[in-house]
Amino acid sequence: MAFTHAFNVFPLWASGETQAARDASDRVRRLGQISLWIAGALLLLLAIVYTVVVITHGGGGHGSIHHRMR
Repeated sequence: MAFTHAFNVFPLWASGETQAARDASDRVRRLGQISLWIAGALLLLLAIVYTVVVITHGGGGHGSIHHRMR
């Protein structure tokens, strides 16, 4: 949605509809910030899940060479 609004800014501005262009620009900024927050939250969640999996599985010791040598 942010890209759709971003592509509308210049044509609105060029046609003299400055308030509509500002509104579209504000929406682009808001949607961009929301998407960055969502991406950051997903990366944080992925890091937490990865850490939990590594901790609960002992760092992958089941198939390692050191485990087989014992």
